[in-house]
Amino acid sequence: MIILSELKVVEDAFFKADLIYYKPSLYSFIEENFSENQPYSLKTLAKLRKIVKDSKDRAHDLILREDIKKIDKEIKSSPKEFDENIWKDFLPKIRHEVKTALGLDFKPRSIFFEESFPEGLGTFEKKGASSITIFEGQNNAGIYFLKKRISSFYTPLLLIHEQLHSCLSQNKTKDQIYVEWFEEGIAMWFSILIYYKLTKNKEVIDIYKERNYIYSKVKPEYNFVKRYFEYIKIMSCLYLSGGPKLFGMMMVDYLSNKREKVNKYLDLEKYDIKFLPKSDIENLLLNMTLFIEPEKTTPLEYLILKSIKKPKTIETIAMLTGAPVDVVQKFLFRLQVKGMIVAKDKYLEMNWRKKDLFEHKLIRPIYPF
Repeated sequence: MIILSELKVVEDAFFKADLIYYKPSLYSFIEENFSENQPYSLKTLAKLRKIVKDSKDRAHDLILREDIKKIDKEIKSSPKEFDENIWKDFLPKIRHEVKTALGLDFKPRSIFFEESFPEGLGTFEKKGASSITIFEGQNNAGIYFLKKRISSFYTPLLLIHEQLHSCLSQNKTKDQIYVEWFEEGIAMWFSILIYYKLTKNKEVIDIYKERNYIYSKVKPEYNFVKRYFEYIKIMSCLYLSGGPKLFGMMMVDYLSNKREKVNKYLDLEKYDIKFLPKSDIENLLLNMTLFIEPEKTTPLEYLILKSIKKPKTIETIAMLTGAPVDVVQKFLFRLQVKGMIVAKDKYLEMNWRKKDLFEHKLIRPIYPF
């Protein structure tokens, strides 16, 4: 059993929790306060609970306290260890599912869970890789996972992802050109498909979706997984146009080393929706793209909006938000300019056009950087 790092335990709970803050804006706060070099322990929970200090004029702390309670609750039910042997035992089943999905045979690569990547591959760690594959014919061939980046939720999907790369590499020629968007998109798409077939665990896929979406927003451009969420959206667009048949045509072109022909599939504007999902897992995959960006406010603006679902006076708003009256007046003016509130005599209330969005979590506060 591998004990997870405190960052991964908190991160897994963060992805899973339904928070008030717009999550990508809060991710850096999580990453800064918890370490992947420290194993999870009860000290992690104590750190989480003490992380917010009282400060009367900081609305963002009021919201943060509520979000931390939600993360705390999710941590209690989140795994703190990872059983690597269970997933090693899954390799024959993974091989069968990969063969069925791609129509290609291959030999699964050995899996290693290590403190660091093999010598000479340290730059991959710096660029955010959780796992790497060393191909056949090289020293130390196999798939390597960094123990400090193991997640009980998404590591099994990455394990399948890497075996898909193994399958493709074993069915390509030595001069085959790697097309990143296509190969990573295929590995993303089918790792989710295969994981679901093996486990029927929708919750983990939803957490994985959340993780990839947030990483796409917050990770630096050099990070390996920065673009993976976009690649799966590209695959979803192509799947809606042509379904498995189109995927098969693309695979033939890719394995034939027809780089230019493969890249022509990126002309997405020429595609119409012709293929509708026919199963739960197809719906899950196509729903990867359904992340609607909310309208974003400051924490105090959010608290003011929350307080005026029903008409309130400025004095009452100040009391409910804990902000001075003069500060509330300034923020009310900003909200009026944005069309988010309306004034009726001495009372203020949320504009009904915005109330619908607010109640369905499409108006969210951004954590101050």
